[in-house]
This record gives sequence, C-alpha cells and structure tokens, in this order.
Amino acid sequence: MASGWGKRTRVNMHKWTVNQTPGSSPTTFYASLHTGNPGDDGQTSNEVTTTTSGYARQSFTWATLTAYTSVSNDAASIASNTSGPISFGASAGANAAWGTITYIGVWEHVSTATEAVYLGRAAASVSQSVGGAGVTITVATGALTMSFTSS
Repeated sequence: MASGWGKRTRVNMHKWTVNQTPGSSPTTFYASLHTGNPGDDGQTSNEVTTTTSGYARQSFTWATLTAYTSVSNDAASIASNTSGPISFGASAGANAAWGTITYIGVWEHVSTATEAVYLGRAAASVSQSVGGAGVTITVATGALTMSFTSS
C-alpha cells in the first residue's frame, strides 16, 4: 500500500465497526512532508528535518463525510482537508534544502513521531523539489484526501 491510513488507524476503524472500544478519535490533525514513503506505521525516517530548515508540521481539519446512501456512494468515505490550503515553509536556514517531497503524512501530534500518533500517508500527486531557501510547499484545499473507496 503506497498511500492510505496507517495500520493503527485501520485497527481502530475495524474496532468501531464491530462495536469494540477503539482508541479515542483525534480532534486535531497535522500534515508532514516526506522525501519517501513514511511506511505503514510512520516510522520510516524521511520527514523533512525541523532543525534550522523553516519546516514544521501544519494543522488542518477534515471535511465532514457525506452521508452513506448506497453501496455505490464511495464519495461518502473520502476525507479531504477543508481548513484552507496547507502551507509549509518557506524553506530557510542551514537545512533549507528539504529534498524532493513525495509523501504527506497525517498525525495527531505536532511533533511526536511514534506509531501511536501516526494516522496515515498520501503520495504527492506531483513530487516537489526543495533545493534551497525561499521555497514554500502548498497543498490546496481539498487536495489531501484519504479514503476507503472500492476502486
């Protein structure tokens, strides 16, 4: 799986489905930038460095899912960012060359990088190279999507 919800999130969703008690649902979400696939548990070490780089995870909110009305209504299971564009940067400082951004991670904590707060990842539709200072990466409103579609 190159993109999708992380394994902890999938387990919690299955628990909700069978009326078991899952972990609590997060209320705040944070996006991160990665130079490679962060993996199913978020532990592959390729997030852009936060030390003297101008980079930090950015908070966002999800769209309210539409009502499920039929088996063919996959749109009901697609979540997307709705709080406006998600902007990172501008790149700056000694580590301004972030590399080529290929993935966006989703977390429930602004800086902790453990499986317990990792929700999933999405492949960038277009890789973005950050080779030095002054570059901003922006994810448009609605462009960060996560789903359980049947495609």
